[in-house]
Amino acid sequence: MKRIITLLVCALALQSLIIAQTRNQTKGYFEEIAISQSGKMSTDKEDDIDTLIKRAEANDADAQLALAKKYSEGVDVKQNFADSVKWLQRAAKLKNRDAQVNLALAYDAGRGVKQDFNEARKLYEQAAKQKVAFAQNNLACMYQDGKGVKQNYKAAKKWFEQAAKQNNSNALVNLGALYATGLGTKPDAAKALSYFDRAAKQNNTESFNWLGVMYASGNGVNQDSVKAAEYFMVAANAGHPVAQYNLGVMHKNGTGVSQDYAKSIEYFSASAEQGYAPAAFYLGQAYELGVAAEQDLVKAAQYYEIAAKNGNVDAQYNIAYMYENGIGVSGDFAKAAQWYETATASGDIGSSLALAKLYYSGKGVKQDFKKALQYFTKAADGGNAEAKSNLGRMMLKGEGVKANPGKAIPLLQEAASLGDASAAALLENLQ
Repeated sequence: MKRIITLLVCALALQSLIIAQTRNQTKGYFEEIAISQSGKMSTDKEDDIDTLIKRAEANDADAQLALAKKYSEGVDVKQNFADSVKWLQRAAKLKNRDAQVNLALAYDAGRGVKQDFNEARKLYEQAAKQKVAFAQNNLACMYQDGKGVKQNYKAAKKWFEQAAKQNNSNALVNLGALYATGLGTKPDAAKALSYFDRAAKQNNTESFNWLGVMYASGNGVNQDSVKAAEYFMVAANAGHPVAQYNLGVMHKNGTGVSQDYAKSIEYFSASAEQGYAPAAFYLGQAYELGVAAEQDLVKAAQYYEIAAKNGNVDAQYNIAYMYENGIGVSGDFAKAAQWYETATASGDIGSSLALAKLYYSGKGVKQDFKKALQYFTKAADGGNAEAKSNLGRMMLKGEGVKANPGKAIPLLQEAASLGDASAAALLENLQ
């Protein structure tokens, strides 16, 4: 029996307000750190490139940092991230804290050097101990994520507090989030609100989204959907994808704002275009079913694929099904197999079953009974009746495995007991 596309209609599940922690993120190495340890501007515009290189070669850390910046941005030299990292490494060895932070960012992102969270964590820590708030916040995030170090919420809280003392807005938000969620500390909505308010005074976008969450849920404040929507609006207009999603939910349901399907689609679309999977998945459903939007299977497939690429397992199954059956896209068994395999790796039973069928039939992949058996087994272990039935048949016929009626019959009986008609019919024929 073919499994239909999983359709999770937007209802209460879409009202969950999902918040990601805030890290100091930069497009380049030097956007946040502008002043060198000596107090001079890192750009050091006074020297020409030849003089700057001579100073850098003579172990002048400020010159090394300035030269690294030039290589990173391609100013006066050909852009070369590896050379930028080379000069950052030399300046970092001289304990230049700005170089330590920027080098940590390079290792964190894998830009100009192989990604290495452990090395990034060490460098953030060196700069954090020199009281660089930016580094303190990022170090705390690594402890919270368990990247480059064992996950430790208490250590994360400690470093967030150090950065918050310097009024780092991202650290204020992150510390507020710990108190709001109770991660690494006792939940304290009043403290959470205090930190979010302090960050909001610095126009921190994430703080407005969090304040919206607090008022929407009534956490530490009287529940107020209108005020929640106002906070979400500030964050959404600043491009915050989760706030855009949350505002889309509120417009769809008429909570705190007037019900307006067109606006809900507008906000969901803005969020999805930034890769926010829940928004993209909702739009996939909306366009497939014609709910809150005119039915458009091509758009449904496009949004499912966006959600799939951003880790939504249901979307991975859905887009695979659409490629397999040519719904909203040109039929493509190979792409279907790829997406089923991705979802299977996340434990999706339906995808395991579908992938097993493709290997059994040789559609989109080379026919391989052993792999079909492997994926049928995975789905059967998850309780899928059709998989148990197909697995029993293969064991009965000796496909991909030595024929074994002793194992095949019990599998067919299990499938029949779960309502699989084909297994019941086969058992009756075998009697």
